[in-house]
Amino acid sequence: MRIVVVGAGLGGLAVAARLQHRGHQVTVVEKNAFAGGRCGTIDEGGFHFDTGPTLLLMPDVVRRLFRDVGRNVDHYLDLRRLDPNYRLHFPDGTSFDFTSDRQRMNATLESIEPGAANEFARFLDDAGYCYRTAREKFVEKNFVRALDFFTAENLGLLFRMRAHKRLYSLISDHFRDERLRQAFSFQTMYLGLSPFRSPALYTLLPFAEFDEGIWYPMGGMHKLATSLVRVIEEDGGTVRLSAPVARIETSGRRTTGVTLASGERIEADVVIANADLPYARETLVGGNRRPRDWRFTSSGFLIHLGVRKRYDHVPHHSVVFSGDYARNFRDIFEAKRVPDDPAFYICRPTATDPTVAPPGHDVIYILAPMPHLDTPAPIDWDAEAPKLRRRFLDRMKPLGFADLEENIVVERSWSPVDFKAVLNLAAGCAFGLSHDMLQVGYLRPHNRDADHDNLYFVGASTHPGTGVPMVLFSAELVEQRIAKEWQ
Repeated sequence: MRIVVVGAGLGGLAVAARLQHRGHQVTVVEKNAFAGGRCGTIDEGGFHFDTGPTLLLMPDVVRRLFRDVGRNVDHYLDLRRLDPNYRLHFPDGTSFDFTSDRQRMNATLESIEPGAANEFARFLDDAGYCYRTAREKFVEKNFVRALDFFTAENLGLLFRMRAHKRLYSLISDHFRDERLRQAFSFQTMYLGLSPFRSPALYTLLPFAEFDEGIWYPMGGMHKLATSLVRVIEEDGGTVRLSAPVARIETSGRRTTGVTLASGERIEADVVIANADLPYARETLVGGNRRPRDWRFTSSGFLIHLGVRKRYDHVPHHSVVFSGDYARNFRDIFEAKRVPDDPAFYICRPTATDPTVAPPGHDVIYILAPMPHLDTPAPIDWDAEAPKLRRRFLDRMKPLGFADLEENIVVERSWSPVDFKAVLNLAAGCAFGLSHDMLQVGYLRPHNRDADHDNLYFVGASTHPGTGVPMVLFSAELVEQRIAKEWQ
């Protein structure tokens, strides 16, 4: 079949690679001059900056993708497991490394809270069950009909995984020390969720970090995107950059192709939209088809720094917590305002990969979760950006970055406005649609359009959800549906 994929994000590239390998003729069209979508890149002054994800969980998902398209992933990507996973900095001045080394992790936990190692063992047992069950029963399956999802077995599993309980509350049952409660709950920000609101089953995130580790592809996360482009083209497919789509053409219950902004028309038997699902439905297909009750994740404020110095005491990943953990999340998700004392994340990829900077230089990212653009009181990001920059640099000084500002040679920043303008993300939400229990499984927007039989969606805002492993699963599930429905 002739298949057009709208958008060269990781989900779009992965489904294109899968379908092209199976003998279809696939064309990927992308509005930007780079492939990868959120997993994009900026190259300036000898520095390479990933613009989106900076870490890889569940590496088996990547290996399976390459195996399914007849490739050995090691011929395309050099995946490295990090140790420590990250360093955590708390407002009282203490810090510790979260590691996948069980003996070292137990010693760290015991030094903070006697008895915590035993609780950690209990936590891993429960969280491991959630991880394995969620993948098998909910993540790696299509839910075409309501009865596929709402079964007595599934409802029982959700209850056993404590989907009815909040994550922070569950973590508090295991640990008394507030630092440990934060260390095992902040990971919901990978999904753009507050740990005070997210279902407790998302203990699967810290479990995956510990059990399978945090990984990094040498050359940067963008290497995953460029490797998939290479696979598509090796198999005879086409990836066209700087080719924005004006609309997806429809006739009755069928899509017939796409029309580019240039006026060029590309005919197709199947269209797959990897553009953010709300944007695709409202703008590319049209008809004002946005449900009023869609709930969104957070956005973020991101600074990329190229620095003429190396900070070799700093690991690949660090997290700096707010002085008031709960208030930080209330500001973002409830008040929807810029926090006065924001938590933030520091990524220093040069700790693992010196090739992303000139010799003797460092790459530093600073990322803070922030409200999306749909706020009761509009946020002036031109005014807020320099204030946030100042707060971050000041709070980094005690962490060994006292001279960071004077050594900056390249600096770029992204706000929610940029996420919307560059990537067409609804409300500037960096993570797409929310993952509360009313937007997962069958209740999440489906990966085939309700009004058009040959229009599919792939990516973060459809099933199963956001994050690199999830969008790769999304691609696999779309491939399965197309094979079943159009062969």
